[in-house]
Amino acid sequence: MSAIPDKLPVRKSNKDIFSRYLLIQLKTSHIMSNGSSNDLAGAISGLVDTVAKLGQQQIEVLNNGLKTVSDMVGPLGKTMTDMMGNMANTLNQVLQNVSSNIGGSK
Repeated sequence: MSAIPDKLPVRKSNKDIFSRYLLIQLKTSHIMSNGSSNDLAGAISGLVDTVAKLGQQQIEVLNNGLKTVSDMVGPLGKTMTDMMGNMANTLNQVLQNVSSNIGGSK
């Protein structure tokens, strides 16, 4: 005699097989969409970081330029003041020489 199995194989209906197929497809597409979403989010995040760094570097360049100009203004201001004083002294000496020459010829 042949042995009778404890459990008889259950034939799944086409509806059950189709339901399982849809479930597997949904899970697969969800995993794939999450992967591409993560890739897109990573790309956008990288782009935003790059733009932020570029903006920060532009601000740093502007700040360094302003600092350089302000550092130059002090010495240039002193030099201009000294030069104007020297020009005034030179003009004063010229006028004194002219007036002494005019006064001495009388």
